[in-house]
Amino acid sequence: MNEDAFPPRLYLIGAQKAGTTTLAFLLDQHPDIALSDPKEPGYFVNPDAKGLEWYRGCFPAKLPAMLLDASTGYTMTAAQSGADDSVPLRIKAAAPDARFIYVLRDPVDRTISAYWHDKRAGHDLGELRDAVDSVPFYVDVSFYHTQISQYLKHFPRDRFLFVSFDELSRDPVGVANRCIAFAGLDPAKGRLRFEEPKNQSFQFNGIGRIFFNLFPNERAASKFVGLVKSLTPSFVHRLAKSLMTRPTTETESTDRGWLAQRFADENRRMEELTGIRFFR
Repeated sequence: MNEDAFPPRLYLIGAQKAGTTTLAFLLDQHPDIALSDPKEPGYFVNPDAKGLEWYRGCFPAKLPAMLLDASTGYTMTAAQSGADDSVPLRIKAAAPDARFIYVLRDPVDRTISAYWHDKRAGHDLGELRDAVDSVPFYVDVSFYHTQISQYLKHFPRDRFLFVSFDELSRDPVGVANRCIAFAGLDPAKGRLRFEEPKNQSFQFNGIGRIFFNLFPNERAASKFVGLVKSLTPSFVHRLAKSLMTRPTTETESTDRGWLAQRFADENRRMEELTGIRFFR
């Protein structure tokens, strides 16, 4: 038993709606990595809420070389306040040698994806601009430089691996192997298998909405779907999805330009830090 692996030393901290679920499950396939259950325990947001023993129980009894905590909420705290470094401070106290993976998706696309995620869940948000104006969090979560600057106060730049969402979409296994090497592990040990992206954007149609309303919340529906998928062949999953969903509506180009203006300064700072440029 490798008790030195706990607390985790590898963190997938964002961004929300940027493919982190897909990347986390790919990394979990490596024999020397164990992903927490739940995937996003969020322990360091409020450690006193559930306690260290609960956090330890999120990982297997027999620990591998590396544990992975994929809580995107660890950057959302800074997004909400604009200057909150409490989470990186707690991580540093628990794991001073921690390493961080941050997937960067074009902030306009990320914001739109988050908006449609909530629309899919049945929230009455109105049009995109109305939602952004009434819920600033949609935009704040895409202020990547504001978020990561709180971490850079306490960890050196070489502890961070920044990955573009576009690269992850093109070559998910290649990106996962790069993350494994970044964690100090051997990517050639074991074989990663990619099936399909997790958490793809869609809207429920009428049939899907009836199904969804049978459950008290989205988490309960997701657990039921996971159980069904584990017991049925893949063609059944695809058929059910085609019957119950439809693609998200295309966002007007004027709305995209309106959003892009909000992110111009943050994007410039992130390009200086990471070399990743967001085009609009």
